[in-house]
Amino acid sequence: VFIVADRDGEASGWAGQRLALREKASLAARGVKARAVCLPAEIGGRAVKDASDALEAGWDVLTISGHCATAREVGDEFPEAAHVGVGGGTLQEAIGAAVGAAMVKNERLTADDRRGIVNKAGLEWLRRHGAFYRSVAKDEEKTGAGCALYFHADTKRLYEIASDEFQSWLAVGSGIDRIKNEFRSLHARCVDAALAMEFSRTVELSRFWEFRDGRIYLSNGGGEMARITAQGVSIVDNGTDGVLFSQAHVCEHWELLDKARGVCPLEMRIFGGISTPGNDLAPLLLLLWILALPRNLKNKPPLSLCGDVGSGKTRTARAIFEMFGMTERINKAQKGDKGEEEFAVSAGYGGITVLDNVDSGIKWLADSAANASTGGTKERRKLYSNGELFFLQSRSAVIFTSANPLYATDAGLADRLINIVFERPEGRASSDDEISAEIAANRDALLTWICHTLAAALADGAEVPKSINRRHPDWSEWCLKCGRAMGKEADAAKALERAEADKAIISVKSDTMIGSVLYRIFRELGHPWEGTAKELRELMVKGGGDGCGHHAATFYTIPANAVAPEEYDPITKERLTPKRVGDYIRGAKVSLIDVFNLRQRTSGGHVLWRFDPPGE
Repeated sequence: VFIVADRDGEASGWAGQRLALREKASLAARGVKARAVCLPAEIGGRAVKDASDALEAGWDVLTISGHCATAREVGDEFPEAAHVGVGGGTLQEAIGAAVGAAMVKNERLTADDRRGIVNKAGLEWLRRHGAFYRSVAKDEEKTGAGCALYFHADTKRLYEIASDEFQSWLAVGSGIDRIKNEFRSLHARCVDAALAMEFSRTVELSRFWEFRDGRIYLSNGGGEMARITAQGVSIVDNGTDGVLFSQAHVCEHWELLDKARGVCPLEMRIFGGISTPGNDLAPLLLLLWILALPRNLKNKPPLSLCGDVGSGKTRTARAIFEMFGMTERINKAQKGDKGEEEFAVSAGYGGITVLDNVDSGIKWLADSAANASTGGTKERRKLYSNGELFFLQSRSAVIFTSANPLYATDAGLADRLINIVFERPEGRASSDDEISAEIAANRDALLTWICHTLAAALADGAEVPKSINRRHPDWSEWCLKCGRAMGKEADAAKALERAEADKAIISVKSDTMIGSVLYRIFRELGHPWEGTAKELRELMVKGGGDGCGHHAATFYTIPANAVAPEEYDPITKERLTPKRVGDYIRGAKVSLIDVFNLRQRTSGGHVLWRFDPPGE
């Protein structure tokens, strides 16, 4: 849309130019691209102030349109007009003028009369300076008044009307204390305007980052965002292309630098220097997981950071929050319904959520993590007294940290995880303050590098290997494009392939009673073994030799004392029954096939299981 402004002067406060800027902002708040320009001061020797003067001077509509497409915009040509502010006049002045005008007509206004005047004047001013929205989300955070939103066109900030931030802004702007009934009435009117009035529009809120129409958007403070396309990166206003981030879901402000000044996160000690036993590609795998966050894929794998106490698992998760400039959401996992509901709410918030020190079995975790990794929903009753429902939509990427990852014993969950194993670093580790200071000093450069890497990945139209990650093929394909954008395609492919192979090993080794013992036993044995669940139990408890059972002895020779299990005390030995061993094999069959090439056959009415030694 081209907006032709009246060419007004300083004496009028650039009223025409300010009006044009106001209209442009109003259109932008609704996702409409607009240019506000003035026509030349003179056409053919005739003074020109507005469009009618231009028509009388001989220009037609096409000529005016052509001028509008290339002319300097009002904000650039008349910075004084932009400085004065869109629309002119404050909210307090608008309300005061309306009340004053009403008192001239009627000196004795009732409290209800005054509230009505304040509400009408306040709503009109807010509409001139922005737009009301209602969120289409159906989750717990966004029901009732929580769906009401206001976009301020001057600052490009989107407020939740129910939030303290908006209420404080409204109170300061209107000059009405929040404790007064007059303020409560005005605030309630704003909620009604957003939820029920015809001029309000629906919007699907973006949270921290967004992917839409082939572009990635990364929030940048309250009023800006980085728009990342195949052509490059630019900083644009919040609301551009119809993408709106609310104040509750934005990254802290950062500066986009020249591409050459970008810094890869692997140059930071906390990311590039993590200590991972026998896996030098683990830092790259972590970076690929981070680069996939702004792509905002619905189907994405949880990240499992496991290792010894003091190995840096939680600190690494905290560093990701610090780099993006997000409020940390690191929670302790709780058993029971309360823990499950709290996780569902956190997963619905967007961005990242961390369950820290998940070292004990939690029944609901596997299903909830699977739901979160696929963007699923959980249905809940709003109140026990009625049948009204709300839905918790999973939006967050999930990180688990653990020294004893029992959650990985669930084969279904293990098959979804991206696992990174930490070990305690040798020598002096960096302090928390040192790590935070390093990230803060390089944050602009880190996010600049991320944005340009994502732009290169978007521009990559070449084929990539399909389905390296069986559960999350779209995610693995995007990671490979990011690896290619970094110049590390071969290493990225190796890292992803190893992560896929490690899933089953992590699942088996996380079961400390059976799985981890089997892994050690058959690795020490070095050759295949076959037997019943009862004989396998004897092998685990008594070791090699004659204790291995007649089936094993028939097919394979096991040297005496080749295995010396030390894992079990007398009480644990009693609990390790053949039935429990058989149940484990059947429950973990998918992982055991990948690790031991597990095979099954029947002989003489007995079920025999064959295990091969685990590979490197």
